[in-house]
Amino acid sequence: MRLDSVIGALALLIASCVLLIASYGSAAAQGQGYVFTATSVEGNIGDVCTSYAYLANPGPVQGWTIGICHDGNSATILNVNDGPALALANGGVAADFSTMTILNDGWIGSVIVDLMSVNSIPAGDLIEIHRADYQLTTPGSPGICFCNSLGTPSVLQQVLTAGSALQPTVVCAPPLPDNVAFRRGDANGDGSVSIGDAVRLLNFLFANALPIDCLDAGDLNDDGILDISDTVFLLTYLFQPASTPPPAPGPVDCGPDAILDFFSDCVYPNC
Repeated sequence: MRLDSVIGALALLIASCVLLIASYGSAAAQGQGYVFTATSVEGNIGDVCTSYAYLANPGPVQGWTIGICHDGNSATILNVNDGPALALANGGVAADFSTMTILNDGWIGSVIVDLMSVNSIPAGDLIEIHRADYQLTTPGSPGICFCNSLGTPSVLQQVLTAGSALQPTVVCAPPLPDNVAFRRGDANGDGSVSIGDAVRLLNFLFANALPIDCLDAGDLNDDGILDISDTVFLLTYLFQPASTPPPAPGPVDCGPDAILDFFSDCVYPNC
């Protein structure tokens, strides 16, 4: 047997043992601030839709186990892949161990970023860790959500941090809104970014005035919340030279939002 095959087999064995010890059996302690989020999908018969799994973590994460169920009579999983966060997590290369198992009514995954425990996923918010493609066999939504009933023994939702297994909070989110192109900062939707957009934001926040048709456009700092900090960001950008511009897609060119949030669908006709 070749040496690389032996090393690969040993790595798989070690990873499996770590995950078995950390993720099977009794539930781990609750991990404060650690969150798994899964987005659902919705469509018509035959549609292929993508669901995303995200991690929010206040500290470095060395790995995790995850299980996501759906109604097996409503959709078929075509594939499950690692998200971009795992592509470079291990010192610029992919995770040492990542395995996904597709079942009739869901999928389970196990990940160890670095078998030597040198590299890890750094602290972050809504880091995309996996994505799964579903083909719908009935119209509507297949009810994608986390579960602890898949596998034998059952795989639990857990994150590995500092050598300990913690139980994250889980969030089963609605389908993502359509990824509409817009200009960040154009809160009044007139096709440009100006002081008028700051006025619209202030009226929206404090006078319960006209709605903002594309909330993403008003989210100047792209934190997923519309508040006074967005108006401050916009005014700073407009009147302080060399200040930080709004995040992508920016105030000039049109483009979609690259960061997950749960705003209502964006209506922006000026792109």
